Amino acid sequence: MNRVEKVELTRKEKDVTQLSMRRIGQAFGSIDSYGVFAASRFIGADVNSDVYLRVSTFLK
Repeated sequence: MNRVEKVELTRKEKDVTQLSMRRIGQAFGSIDSYGVFAASRFIGADVNSDVYLRVSTFLK
């Protein structure tokens, strides 16, 4: 069975993770943001508001 083990992150790993989350937040900051359009194209959806709501909920 697969297990997830808790490990201590290095300072660099923490910094990279925080930067990545900030960038994701910026990319999905509003319904008109580039991240919303990119994600909707990637999954083949025409409904940008659906992508925006899903990612906004995840980021909260």
